[in-house]
Amino acid sequence: MSAQLARVKALLAKAESTNSPQEAEALTAKAEELIVKYGLELAETATDGQDDVVMTHTWEFVGTWAIALRRIVCYVASVLPACMNLYFPSRRGQRVIIWAHRSEMPGYVSLLDSLLRQAQRDEQLWRAVERATGRRVVTQSHRRSYFEGWALGVSDRLRSRYEDDATGSAASRELVLVARRRRLEDYVTRTEGPWRAGRPSQVAVSFATGQGWRDGKQANLGSAELVEA
Repeated sequence: MSAQLARVKALLAKAESTNSPQEAEALTAKAEELIVKYGLELAETATDGQDDVVMTHTWEFVGTWAIALRRIVCYVASVLPACMNLYFPSRRGQRVIIWAHRSEMPGYVSLLDSLLRQAQRDEQLWRAVERATGRRVVTQSHRRSYFEGWALGVSDRLRSRYEDDATGSAASRELVLVARRRRLEDYVTRTEGPWRAGRPSQVAVSFATGQGWRDGKQANLGSAELVEA
């Protein structure tokens, strides 16, 4: 299983670094195929949930873009069906914790880390284009709006992919996921207390938000199909 995860991570890394959209798409598709197979195999063995313990993973974001990067993790984690997240200010910046079953966690972390790198790369490219064309002066506020739009775009894309899943085994996978999500919610409630959903963030709409949303919709989702895990 560790070899499978290593292969998925290698495919993701190559998809992020290639300059060829065709190659990135092919690498992404292969990573998705491996993740689906790996996740389904683990889900089938965890029949009662006792052998697939709940784990946590924490990100600590610091600096100017701590809130922006925190939102990417939270938005995407909220779309993943077998994942819960909590964020709060820390002494250093912004802390995000996610809960997931052991079988899903490595793939979820790989996906989120990959998306964080892609968002920062896309934001740098966008600023370079704006600077080269001289059309607008990009302010700190515009950069925050870009990250917000990117987070919305990639989470919208993930949500659409799950809703559009028309494969023959989708119904049976959904039953497995509902049970696993319920076990996860019960565990977090027992250990952390009653769970309260946060209020949606206020998004400042600007040209930067729109461009970020469009770029987020184009993100490589090499581990996206962890919905089947």
